[in-house]
Amino acid sequence: MTKQKVINYYDDRGKVRNKIGIWLGSNTHQAVIHTIKELTANSGDILIENIGSKIIWTIYDDKTVEIYDDGTGLPLEGTTIIKKKDVKGRETTEVKSNYELLLLTLFAGTKHNGLETGEKNTGSNGVFNTVLTYSSEYVEYEIGRPDGNIYFCSFKEGFIDKELQIIGKTDKTYTRIKYKLSDQVYTENKFTFDEICDICQKQSALIKKPIIIVDETTNQEVTYNLSNGLEELFNVYLHDKSKSCKDIIIKDSFSQDVTFENHQYKDNMNYELILNYTIEENNNVNMDFLNRSELIHHGTIQDGIIDGLRKCIHNFINKEGLYNKKESNISKDDILCGLNYMIDFSSLHPNMYSNQTKFETKVKYFKTHLTKSIMDYFEIYAIEHKDEMLKIANKLLINKRSREKAEVNRKEIRKKLEQDVNKSTGRPDKFVPCQSKNKHEKELILIEGDSSLNSVKLSRNKKVHSIYPLKGKPLNTLKKSLDDILKNEEVTDIFQILQCGMQYKGKSIKGVKQFNIDDLDVDKIIIFSDEDEDGLHIRSLVIGIFYVLAPKIIAQGHLYVLDSPLYRIDTKNKTYLAYNEKEKNNIIKNLNNQNEKFTDSRFKGLGGLSVDLLSETAMNIENRKLTQITINDIEKAKQVLEMFMDDDSTDRKQYIEKFGEQYFDYSIYEI
Repeated sequence: MTKQKVINYYDDRGKVRNKIGIWLGSNTHQAVIHTIKELTANSGDILIENIGSKIIWTIYDDKTVEIYDDGTGLPLEGTTIIKKKDVKGRETTEVKSNYELLLLTLFAGTKHNGLETGEKNTGSNGVFNTVLTYSSEYVEYEIGRPDGNIYFCSFKEGFIDKELQIIGKTDKTYTRIKYKLSDQVYTENKFTFDEICDICQKQSALIKKPIIIVDETTNQEVTYNLSNGLEELFNVYLHDKSKSCKDIIIKDSFSQDVTFENHQYKDNMNYELILNYTIEENNNVNMDFLNRSELIHHGTIQDGIIDGLRKCIHNFINKEGLYNKKESNISKDDILCGLNYMIDFSSLHPNMYSNQTKFETKVKYFKTHLTKSIMDYFEIYAIEHKDEMLKIANKLLINKRSREKAEVNRKEIRKKLEQDVNKSTGRPDKFVPCQSKNKHEKELILIEGDSSLNSVKLSRNKKVHSIYPLKGKPLNTLKKSLDDILKNEEVTDIFQILQCGMQYKGKSIKGVKQFNIDDLDVDKIIIFSDEDEDGLHIRSLVIGIFYVLAPKIIAQGHLYVLDSPLYRIDTKNKTYLAYNEKEKNNIIKNLNNQNEKFTDSRFKGLGGLSVDLLSETAMNIENRKLTQITINDIEKAKQVLEMFMDDDSTDRKQYIEKFGEQYFDYSIYEI
């Protein structure tokens, strides 16, 4: 007898909690950060209509956050008559409360059809607030409405905690949402200050209103007020890059006839595009915003930009006779090499995004209109700014010819990578793995040289600590091309261990997968070097590796520096350890004040630390001195990092003369 299969059914709560990837792309950290993007964009939808003046984010801890905007407030009060058809096609009506529709019902919202309303909103499906309600351990909504009432309701693990109620009166309108996502739904459930700042800086430029971020755990506060919009944001990102020409700004609008739900509409589109080419070819800025939602996977908007640029620049090169005889045409990869752009594109299309995650668009006529618009613009630009156009054309030809020449070398690199890096069973020489298979507790320790390998290995926690010894000073990736980086065995070894791939532009390279933070195989990457000048230089170089090839590892808080004791001070009854000159001098000063005899000594690098000492200090998870590498302003950090690692010491000397006293330890003179 055949056993009958069980039919499973999910209500809206189950659809969200068990299938969160459908709504937010995954259940990992990416999804957690996506909630910040959605809420900021939803508030922006209101503020951009000049209703309200600001957005405020507050971080209470690494899992609890709050957003406030002084817009009109979510319309939770009142009821709505729902008209629908049953399975036999018969029309029925039902009265439902608005708060139940907006917070507990999927696909219920006020912004379904922009073609009809003329509103160019980020949200159009009526999904996100419901997803937030059902996927949060706790969420509360406090709304100030035009009727003068303050409305409040809250939910725990997707169930009603407090029904909608009036808790006071106000002469202001606002929305305040405080939430803590559920660990039952999300696997990497935490927020970082840097990530929220990155999102808010971009959104401030798009809505041209201030966004404030307050971190109550660290007493940090940042205000972004990019009132000059996209141009200001572009210059923030490119302020330290060497531009090939003057910024090119294109603004245009066009329309397309669209059929939606058996009705004819016009999709009235408009965009602002700012672009430039830079000498630097790595870490270029390519940002597509569609109704203020960043398309991290791009799509037809980027296709239109690239296609338009390729065609008009090719026509110019042809006309000016800049191609060599029998030389191939410039390609998409040549256009992208050194290209930096931002585009703010607006549309009324109700299905403009590929799915609810809003990472990509596949609307074909976006590409068609953008290609034509860009070609039309550059046809005039090439006449009025011929010198600038020649700079761009010559740069692209240099890129193309360099690429073609490098292809021969790259084939050899690929062969090696296929043999070494891409072997799933392969393991770098001298790599010491840990026992755990749980990536959320694993730690990779990058140590300086082989001399300390044995003592670190014997003092580590075998369950979670894996070790990879660095061979002297690592490659300065900030000053190297991708080809040079891929030839470096040490760099490829590190990323083979991490399994997350590398971030790079252009075509996929066989054996080197594109970076994906979700594939990172450890929770912490720890740099452990000597406490001397060479050790500090090694730290900088390793940080540079991750900044160039995997900046999200830094942004999401996975990179750390581990300090070891530098000095030992022995008295008759006690031994003191100091991690720097200032600590040592304070200890000695106290001992002198007590007239206590002592002897002091300096450890000779990591290799001079015994297994017992390491077990008690640096390799002891409870006692170790671990510092997380964070970048509040990643572009400013890059500027400083490049200044300290540049061959030209002029800027470095000026910086030290100006700010050196903030960092120099004068306590060495105080004994």
